[in-house]
Amino acid sequence: KVVIKEAYQKLQNQKKSSEVKTGFMAEALLPITEQFPCDPKSMRFLGAPVDYISFDYENEVITFIEVKTGDSVLNDNQKKVKKMIEEGKVKFVLVRLNENGIKIKT
Repeated sequence: KVVIKEAYQKLQNQKKSSEVKTGFMAEALLPITEQFPCDPKSMRFLGAPVDYISFDYENEVITFIEVKTGDSVLNDNQKKVKKMIEEGKVKFVLVRLNENGIKIKT
């Protein structure tokens, strides 16, 4: 029984590893497909808590993008980020550093 359980666990680990690698490849390659919602030149990779942020200056919109594969779902932090964006809880902060110190302007 122990040998079967260990073999099963090893297969599960290999499957999970494969899924993670597939997800990383999808994150990297998806932006160059025609179906992707944003111009890759306007995007910056964040990785966490969401994968990308896109700055579309022509249409004056900033888009947060999360890439998921298979049946994966948003984690708790990603759900919170989505909710904050939908509720307009987004701000811009300018932090200026000079010879007089740090100045923060909201």
